[in-house]
Amino acid sequence: MRGLDLGHGPVLGLSSRVRLGRWPMPHVICEPCIGVKDRSCQEVCPVECIYDAGEQLYIHPDECIDCGACVPACPVNAIYPEEDVPEKWRDYVEKNRLWAQTLPNVHVLEPQG
Repeated sequence: MRGLDLGHGPVLGLSSRVRLGRWPMPHVICEPCIGVKDRSCQEVCPVECIYDAGEQLYIHPDECIDCGACVPACPVNAIYPEEDVPEKWRDYVEKNRLWAQTLPNVHVLEPQG
């Protein structure tokens, strides 16, 4: 499979991932983000793959380069690599997958206040 290399390893396109039969989730934003949406993660994301899903933010897996910059930036520790998502928040893996497939990709940093 060929992908775009941005210096962090290949980034596979959506069609490649769908052919694999699974939409990998490099990182998942979980429950602690609900109602907080601090957006520090958006500010440090080098590829702007974090979007607003209404009640919380989500990471678009087809755009994420798996750099991990968002993880320490989150003030409520809501972001995990998929394999490290705590059992009590495993349903957020599927929620992030669904959001990535259905919500518009609009990266807007709106003033908080």
